[in-house]
Amino acid sequence: MKLIKTSLVFTFLFISTLMVAPVAALATTLNYTISGTGSGSLDGTSFSNAEFTFSLTGDSENLSSNILNPLDSATFSIAGVGSGTFHLATRIGAIGSVVFFSRGSGLDLFDFFTDATADLSSAFTVSGTGGAFALNQFNDVATSAGALGFDSASGITFSSEALPPVPLPATAWMLFAGLGGLAAFKRRKTA
Repeated sequence: MKLIKTSLVFTFLFISTLMVAPVAALATTLNYTISGTGSGSLDGTSFSNAEFTFSLTGDSENLSSNILNPLDSATFSIAGVGSGTFHLATRIGAIGSVVFFSRGSGLDLFDFFTDATADLSSAFTVSGTGGAFALNQFNDVATSAGALGFDSASGITFSSEALPPVPLPATAWMLFAGLGGLAAFKRRKTA
């Protein structure tokens, strides 16, 4: 009987500890998409007025002052030309109505104005106004498909999607605690 009481007390204390323990904030995956039409070259092959998409992914823990640095991944796709992954550290940021996709430190790659202020921590879709600028710095950027460069870009759309983490429900912790208590009870009973 004393063994049963001990097991029940252990299980109660374990469950109580889990229920009052602080739950750490989990990072959110942030996905950004920049799309439009542009002209330039990929690995020596020129393209003109081709649809393009940049897909950028980062961790919300790296977001500070509306700048996400570094991005976890940065990929691109250019219709009829190819797709690939950027081979350099990259970041994305927004200051007012200007959005910049750039090297992790150093020169910007792709800057553009939007029709609204973009909060990089939330989901949104904004349209670019006036096309991209500072493209003179987007020359011979190393990618998995070869050197990429842009001469012009227009019709830009910028969107964001925040994917929340999936935490383990509290009921699962209680189930684990209960199973642990039963295992301890059974182990002591057979001993």
